[in-house]
Amino acid sequence: MSGSPINSCSSSGSVCRVEKRPCGFAYTGYDGHKVWNQLHKAVKEIPCMECREHGTNIMNFVHDFVNVGLGKTAKHPGNFHRIAQQVHCADRICTAQNRC
Repeated sequence: MSGSPINSCSSSGSVCRVEKRPCGFAYTGYDGHKVWNQLHKAVKEIPCMECREHGTNIMNFVHDFVNVGLGKTAKHPGNFHRIAQQVHCADRICTAQNRC
């Protein structure tokens, strides 16, 4: 297999070299930094410490997922890979058990 999953999509978001299917996102020109800041701030206000930490990791993953899909670099690559593996595992279990 050539390339790692994080580098498998072209910066234009065309076709995944690993799975031969569309991946990534089209760049719209929208500047979403203010909304992303609000979302990150909202997660930091979760009163439960464990939930807040989990929410922060998920929010960082989602933000990195969008950035990677746009051809940008992940800001939290370790977190990105860890959460991606957890999501992939949950998907396999959910699919195997016909729950999704």
